Amino acid sequence: MRAVENRALTAVEAVLSDAIRRWDDARLDVAPDAPLIDLVMKDAGAKFSVVWAGEGFPADIDAALRSARMADILPSTSTPLVVARHMSPGAVAVLEERGVSWVDETGRASVHAEPGIAIVIDRERSPTENLRPLPRSSRWAPGTAAVAETVLVRAARLPDAHAEPLPSVTRLAADAGVSTALASRALQGFDAEGWTSKSGASRGPRAARTLSDPSTMLSSWASWHAEQVPSRIGVHAVVDDPDRFVRDRLAPQLRTDDWALTGWLALQHTAPFLTSVPLLSVYLAPRLFDDGAALDRVLTAAGLRRVDRGARLEILRADELVLRGAELDVPVGEEQSTSSPAPVRWASAIRLYGDLLRMGARGPDAAEHLRQTRIGF
Repeated sequence: MRAVENRALTAVEAVLSDAIRRWDDARLDVAPDAPLIDLVMKDAGAKFSVVWAGEGFPADIDAALRSARMADILPSTSTPLVVARHMSPGAVAVLEERGVSWVDETGRASVHAEPGIAIVIDRERSPTENLRPLPRSSRWAPGTAAVAETVLVRAARLPDAHAEPLPSVTRLAADAGVSTALASRALQGFDAEGWTSKSGASRGPRAARTLSDPSTMLSSWASWHAEQVPSRIGVHAVVDDPDRFVRDRLAPQLRTDDWALTGWLALQHTAPFLTSVPLLSVYLAPRLFDDGAALDRVLTAAGLRRVDRGARLEILRADELVLRGAELDVPVGEEQSTSSPAPVRWASAIRLYGDLLRMGARGPDAAEHLRQTRIGF
């Protein structure tokens, strides 16, 4: 984890060095073997314990502080200072409520300590002339993101995400739908970020790789995923009961492996959050999405029609990964019934988390609720 510790220290040094220029006889001392920074002044000083919190979502803050306490790297004589790539509004609210200082790599900061005299730094953004280049996280590409999502979906379904070694590179490549060479490069990048780590032999049957920081990995992948704009078709539908609509009108027109629900209705069945479902979101296989005539036949059979505005149902173009990772939902007691409704599939909790982050004003709050109650890291 030395790489992320260095990254965190670099961000803190950039902010504090800029801030103390107005103080005479002030200097920064960085501990060579621990994530500690001493702010030394003529009459007083302050010691900060620097804690890296990944992308800066609320769940990252909780995980980082919890890990720091467990590792005993928060001495009673120091002030915790949480660092992230970009602190989300929710994370800032959590930190301010707890009175914890923070810095992010954009130069925003809220640092408070009282070592005999007050040190207060509060700013939304540092002056551009005082910014220094900071290391950037891995640049996501669709193939790398597919490998990450495959790893995360598997981890979310395990009792302990850290416990079991990851599958072989060949298996991960097949599950992610990428080449073995691409999967290998992706995993090496994850190792460099500190998200995964290797143990045992460097290669061969005794080589193993484990997931060491799923929380930061999830936040980084999800922030990239939320910025992607999926191909979308808006559909008009009269929906009184979303569940009944999906099971009685939509599902019977589709093959089970051709679609999966995401968004608000999927959340209601995975980790209930809202009392109503404002929009239905459905992933549809490319063989139907890309075939206008075939899709129109499905919509007509379900009593639906395309619209440019005011859609009640949105159809998203699915990739193979979301359909492969979807979970089948069959009502209890209806598994053996010949008259049971058509089965429904939900997107994995990981994909649902990423999708919710881009779904309107309450989307990020719903995503954090899902992460806390269902994903667990």
